Amino acid sequence: MSVGALLMCAALSLICAGLLTTVYMQKKQAEHAMEKLRSDEAIHMAILRFVPNILSSTTPDRVTGSEVIGDQRVELRAESEALKWPFSQIDELTDVELASRSHLTLKVIQSLKGKEGALPVNDCFRSLFSDLGQLALSAPVPRFQSLIMNATAKDSEIWRIRAVMGGQVVEQRVRFLGDTNKLFALISQDTYSLGEMPTCTKNISP
Repeated sequence: MSVGALLMCAALSLICAGLLTTVYMQKKQAEHAMEKLRSDEAIHMAILRFVPNILSSTTPDRVTGSEVIGDQRVELRAESEALKWPFSQIDELTDVELASRSHLTLKVIQSLKGKEGALPVNDCFRSLFSDLGQLALSAPVPRFQSLIMNATAKDSEIWRIRAVMGGQVVEQRVRFLGDTNKLFALISQDTYSLGEMPTCTKNISP
């Protein structure tokens, strides 16, 4: 075989190797996109199943649960945004008040506060504070909702829903509509990895 033919074979081999690498990477990207789509659908379905539990719960501030979608378990938590401390009162918070709700320190809370108006990517902080918070610092969190009032008690309320499946976290803010055909409207949604936004273990569960 001539030198020219050898060079031609070598060039074709490189081209083939490049094409195979491209095809392999495209296949992996497609598989990743499909897996992400399946995860998103499972979390969405879990939230849809979970919302009726929130609405029927006699707990006015916080509801927890889990849903199994296919072979995946989704851990869920919902919190009333109104029944949290307002951002505007963070600087007035005392050690005693904070200790009643969390094992975090005031120094940590202040460091998490960050820029004005920005919502920290921190589960503990978001469970305690909200820009929609209306709970006075010294007021106890309501523990029970009347069964008589419960059917419509959460109509028009805005809640935070946190869904965790594997290493994925979906955070939604929803408004309950009081409509059996459409239970809620989505206000906002953010997606994080569990590494970016770990589940809080410092707050004191009601």
